[in-house]
Amino acid sequence: MRIKLIVSVWGHAILHAPTLIYIKPTSYHKFSQLQLVFDHEPNIFHIRIFGCAVYVSIYPQRINIDPQRKLRIYIRFESPSIIKYLELLTNDSFTT
Repeated sequence: MRIKLIVSVWGHAILHAPTLIYIKPTSYHKFSQLQLVFDHEPNIFHIRIFGCAVYVSIYPQRINIDPQRKLRIYIRFESPSIIKYLELLTNDSFTT
């Protein structure tokens, strides 16, 4: 699914890029900066492609047939368990 992102979202892309640079190895070192500091390989399972679709859990509804997750757009992560996403209809960013 390909979605055109609004211009204001690209600021999040700029904030997402340094984190990726900090995690990956460089041409000068075969280890990443995090690995050199903490002496173990960083865990990257939580990283997603910028602008990809993510399903965010919503609070359970009173009726069981209501959806439990909604489609959103991934814009960056703050930690392995905290991500920022974009609401499709309002173009607002939220954290979960």
